[in-house]
Amino acid sequence: MQYCATFLVYTGRASPFPCCKIPRMHRTMDYLSALGPPDLWLFAYAIALCAGVVKGVVGFAMPLILLSGLSTFVAPDIALACLIVPTLMTNTWQALRQGGAAAVASVVRFRVFLIAGGLLGFFG
Repeated sequence: MQYCATFLVYTGRASPFPCCKIPRMHRTMDYLSALGPPDLWLFAYAIALCAGVVKGVVGFAMPLILLSGLSTFVAPDIALACLIVPTLMTNTWQALRQGGAAAVASVVRFRVFLIAGGLLGFFG
């Protein structure tokens, strides 16, 4: 019998059922239960909401609040991974609040600095 390797990767334990006999719903529930209890994710959502409010009021500090808050109960590398999507979304929203033309004009205006920073980040 072949057992589900993805279940082993996500949960760290062998699947009690063969892959072909696990219904789709049960596999999804196993993945979600491997992520942690729901109250933990509710607390993480509350931290993200608080960080978003601070970002909306002040204009920065969301990564600082989100990373330090999530690192209290999640491994720092997972907290950093959870930081990527909200930061990208809020920065894009903030860049486009005056319209796409203004965002493109800013990129053209600061193109030298953007290219230098990209090269320094890639090669440095």
